[in-house]
Amino acid sequence: MARDYAARGRSRPRSSRKTSGAGLPGWVWLVAGVAIGLSVAAFLYIRRPVEAALRGTTAAVGTTGAAKSDGIAIPPREKPRFSFYEMLPRQKVAIPDEAPPAKGPPPGQAPSGS
Repeated sequence: MARDYAARGRSRPRSSRKTSGAGLPGWVWLVAGVAIGLSVAAFLYIRRPVEAALRGTTAAVGTTGAAKSDGIAIPPREKPRFSFYEMLPRQKVAIPDEAPPAKGPPPGQAPSGS
């Protein structure tokens, strides 16, 4: 006997997308989160020097006369820890005119073995 395979009633189509939050895809949330994070980081980076200047903890700017008149003591320059910065430019290396003798047999002979 023949059978009718046509659908009798309209069934609801199944949605393959899962909704999260307000129904936006995950990549939109990712981009929004990165943008907000970068904005906050930029704001804090820009604002930081202004707060330091208001607190009065900034170092003297460029002129030593202003630092001396304010009574700020400048420490003496430290002795350098390494001396090779001065030694290396003054050193000279003697390069011999002849090449050192090669170890082993001459290039034309095969090594003799047992």
